[in-house]
Amino acid sequence: MRRFLKNIPFLYKWLLFGFLVLASAIGFMYGLLLPRLEASYLDGLARKGRALSRSIAPQAGAALYFQQIARLGDLLESVTSDEDLAFLQVRDLRNRRMYGYRDLPYRQAVDEFLKYSSEFRNAAHLLYLRQSIFYHNQFEGLLVIGLNKTWIETQMDRLRWLTGAFVGGMGFLFLLGLLLLHRDAILPLRELTRAVRFLAAEEPGQRLNLSVSGADELGTLADKIRVLSLSLERNFRELNQSKKYIEAFFRLSPIPMLITDPMGRIEDANESAARFFETSRENLLNKNLEMFLSADVNVVLNRVLKTTPDLKNYITSITTPRGSKRVIEINLSILHDQYQMPKNLIVALVDITEKIQTQREILENQTKLHRMNRELVQKTRELQQAIDHNRRNAGKLARLIEISQELLRHGSGEEIVRTLLTGGFSLVEADQAAIYLWDRNQKQLVPRLAYPEQERERFQPLSENTSVLWQTFQTEQPHLVQLDALEPADLQALNLDGVAELSLIVVPIAEKSLKFGAALFLKPHKYAFGTEDLHLLTTLAHLAAITLDKIYLLQALRDKAQHLEKAYQDLQKSQQQVVQLQKMESLGTLVGGIAHDFNNILGIILPNIDLIRLKVDDENPIVKHINTIQEAAERAADLTRQLLMFSRNQDVNLQPISPNQLIMRLSGMFRRTLGKHIEVRTELDTNVPYIRADETRLTQVLINLAVNSRDAMPNGGVLTFRTRLVNYKPSSADPQEKPRPMVCIAVADTGVGIPRDHLDKIFDPFFTTKSVGQGTGLGLSVVYGIVKSHNGLLEVESEEGRGTVFRLYFESVKVAQPRPVHRKLTGIPEGNEVVLVVDDEEMIRDSLRDILQSLGYSVLLAGDGPQAVEIARQHSEIQLAIVDFAMPQWNGIVTIKHLREVNPAMRILLSSGHADREHLLDANVPVEGFLPKPYRISELARKIKEVLRKPVLSRN
Repeated sequence: MRRFLKNIPFLYKWLLFGFLVLASAIGFMYGLLLPRLEASYLDGLARKGRALSRSIAPQAGAALYFQQIARLGDLLESVTSDEDLAFLQVRDLRNRRMYGYRDLPYRQAVDEFLKYSSEFRNAAHLLYLRQSIFYHNQFEGLLVIGLNKTWIETQMDRLRWLTGAFVGGMGFLFLLGLLLLHRDAILPLRELTRAVRFLAAEEPGQRLNLSVSGADELGTLADKIRVLSLSLERNFRELNQSKKYIEAFFRLSPIPMLITDPMGRIEDANESAARFFETSRENLLNKNLEMFLSADVNVVLNRVLKTTPDLKNYITSITTPRGSKRVIEINLSILHDQYQMPKNLIVALVDITEKIQTQREILENQTKLHRMNRELVQKTRELQQAIDHNRRNAGKLARLIEISQELLRHGSGEEIVRTLLTGGFSLVEADQAAIYLWDRNQKQLVPRLAYPEQERERFQPLSENTSVLWQTFQTEQPHLVQLDALEPADLQALNLDGVAELSLIVVPIAEKSLKFGAALFLKPHKYAFGTEDLHLLTTLAHLAAITLDKIYLLQALRDKAQHLEKAYQDLQKSQQQVVQLQKMESLGTLVGGIAHDFNNILGIILPNIDLIRLKVDDENPIVKHINTIQEAAERAADLTRQLLMFSRNQDVNLQPISPNQLIMRLSGMFRRTLGKHIEVRTELDTNVPYIRADETRLTQVLINLAVNSRDAMPNGGVLTFRTRLVNYKPSSADPQEKPRPMVCIAVADTGVGIPRDHLDKIFDPFFTTKSVGQGTGLGLSVVYGIVKSHNGLLEVESEEGRGTVFRLYFESVKVAQPRPVHRKLTGIPEGNEVVLVVDDEEMIRDSLRDILQSLGYSVLLAGDGPQAVEIARQHSEIQLAIVDFAMPQWNGIVTIKHLREVNPAMRILLSSGHADREHLLDANVPVEGFLPKPYRISELARKIKEVLRKPVLSRN
């Protein structure tokens, strides 16, 4: 063997040695590197599967928890486009298949996989992974994923094929090299060696022509090698210079940059990368990228190495070694060697955390803005509906007042009943109506009038039965019912056989113990009438009953006094005065009821305006419209307070007010109510200061004077209101007393005037120059009393045929004139207590719920007293109840008594649209607070806090 090797040429030995080394390397790669590479590919694929399953497991858990299988399908459809995903299956707690994507061919394999506790399984062509699904730390099911190993197997087959081809090629090249080397190098060198030996052994002087094949080529080769060495030396110097430039750029670049091998091991890093990862450069070297970047970095590297293009703008999130959360953009480029195999990876990182955060904040703000805009549109729509509803009710209230005035002007029962029929018919837009009057002789309710008139024959007389008509007459309680709630007696009496839908209102015509009958209104539609219609008709029927009562009483008085002429005249005069006073009392009762309902409506509008204002910035253009609505609602509240003075006597409340503003507000009402034949003018001095007065009572003074002037101008005329600041001294004052600056309010008319001999009597109670039934004689006496209660002075100037001027003098006060400023509500106290709201108006309940929930309270709702008591039994944690006074079945007082029995520790806040608190609390029921309607959110919040701080009142 040694002899054989010794005879082999030297170059052959090196070629043989190289071939053996190459064969050993290939064997080493086959035996060690290829399995490790395959294991690395599998590990990267497994990490990708785990990342994929962890990303979808939380949302899948929510879908399983809420049983939203369709949402589960939409969620998982978004990941089925991944080419490495072979199948996907979701199972619930009972191991039932809830969703699958291409999993049917692998069902048996999945069942076998789930029998073992391993989280993954490496099978032929597939890699199985299992992920538990949780929702709020509660186990909900399993997620099974199958990943294709096709790419890995293809890569490994390709590497094996390349290795075999490389070995075969190298063997072929080795043989070819041996042949070429033998022909072009070994043979010439042998001949050259022989020639040299021959020349060395040649005798001196002997010439020998030696032709050595290949000698010229070897010389040329040596020369070219020298030239090549010089060129390589120059290129090496330039390459070293370029390398210094690149190293300087890499070192000084503000962008974090890393250089890794194809497996992701960091070979170099600049200082920017060290600062980015919050560590030193030495700690980065020889570490794998997976330690610093996201877990799917190996899958990304494998994908880039497989597809070979550079990676740009890959977004992911990382956590630095010190725990900082960052969102980065990865840009990756591959450097190849001379065999086009990946040699190095250059990774550039861009921190886009602030950019992503800014974009997220912009999206969140846009979402909030869109949500607020939708809520604002919804609230505006609801507010517009409430305004439309209020406008319709206001029209009906105006019509009710007209009908009421017409009833008060009638002098016969027939006219009153007919006006009740036609007026009520038009008021609620009914299709049919009828008036039943009580016949004492026949003991029956007899249909006296009907509308249309030809429908009278269909209504039959009623004796005592269970019908709603008879019950209304007996109990004096109004009823609003639908067709399905009627008794057979009703169907027979009203001849309603064959009717499919019907709404019916029956109201009693009764006053105290006197029962005159009942009024019936029909409409062939279900739910055609509302509670507002029921209240309007009840009020109208009650006023008709009062008027009938007074007419019957007057007739009886006339019959008894017909033999005593003088006594009859005195009694008639007194009776007319009583009638007028009772009419005023009835009108006060009517207006009080109207104002109560109107306060309920305003109690819905004003808090909802505050709710909108809480959610809208002052710069929003809709604030202008909200301000307009609020001003109109507050004017309506002022008008309601003015109406309440007809129904309640209130204490004098002196406050600084502007007479000009009061007159301007009332002038519009006077133009509408006094009649078109009266021209209302205002001549107001803009420099007039404020006066200290009760606005309600001063309003009553101006109304009484305006009505008095209207009666003095039956054929029309001019009513003028003037204000000015004068130096005034009464004629009865001490001559040495100096005039004082006072505000003068003058009310002048162009009427018939007052006779001179009556001027000293016009302020006496019950003195009047009007005919019987035209006046009470109390208007000017009330004016005189109110002016005196304000420490004011009153003068009258009149001439028959030339008109009358009333001058009112008040002391001025110095106050800053307030300007209406609409500001966003701030400083409203909040809470977290449980509050029970009891009100029969649904819109008020809903508004109170929204308001209290916006202030942080928990809210329970009840529509009447029994429902409130039942809720109180079920919820002992209720700390406060807001109870409305006027409700069906049980009123607020009765409801409070029952609530006290159920929960003695509950605090009570009584709410009402009536004027005086003492009248509401005359039942001696202790409550912790009283809340008048309408109210603002700030008033409600402060009142609730005040009541909650109070101790619970004793039930005794």
